[in-house]
Amino acid sequence: MDIIKASFNQIDHLLRDARHVSNVMDVWTFRGANIDSDHYLLISKIRSRISNARKTYGYDARKFNSEKLKSPETSSAYREELNEYLASHVDNDINEAWTLLKNAIMQTGNTILNRIERVTYKDWFDAECEQAAISKNKAYKRMQQRNHTQKAVEKYRTARNKEKRVHKQKKKIFIEHGLEVEHLGSNNESKSFYQKLNKSRKEFQPRTILCRDKEGMLLSEENDLLRRWAEHYDELLNIESLN
Repeated sequence: MDIIKASFNQIDHLLRDARHVSNVMDVWTFRGANIDSDHYLLISKIRSRISNARKTYGYDARKFNSEKLKSPETSSAYREELNEYLASHVDNDINEAWTLLKNAIMQTGNTILNRIERVTYKDWFDAECEQAAISKNKAYKRMQQRNHTQKAVEKYRTARNKEKRVHKQKKKIFIEHGLEVEHLGSNNESKSFYQKLNKSRKEFQPRTILCRDKEGMLLSEENDLLRRWAEHYDELLNIESLN
């Protein structure tokens, strides 16, 4: 009787440190995903605590176009609009005064400066790239079937080469557009230079607002933060003079 020997090598692993060992609930490979590799996509189910970060969505999440303030006409119009709004709204309560100031800046910014449009990352990935990726994935799924033929393998290789060629061309055009960053740097336009540079190499990371109490414990709740700051300034400003 012939004995067929087969060896199976496990090459897909998930790395985690000892601190988060209990956070990994399950791990499995996903054979249907096409990542152009002899590895399979590895998927894990993880539980973790989410930080208490303030998030703003929609129109208000976009920044004001402060570059317009470099224009003397725009800067003058901004000051006049802001002073006119503040002069027509007067309030002695400190909380109401802060809300008034905030609303004045927001409304004046929307009227005079407008918002900066969000930057779409990977502008090179257009409809042509998407269609090439879809065709490649369809060919990959046909090749994954047990009864696939050599023709199916060749079709997948052809589709993959076409996708790589299209992506390479689109990326080249996209990189050429990045010469604008170099132009800004050579003209000493530092603010615009670093804004475009940071947007191209990392995504937005929301900030978490925290502070410590007298015992050194971290506070994250809004009411606790307000209470701690009020306590801090009360001790800082209301000090009896020493003779």
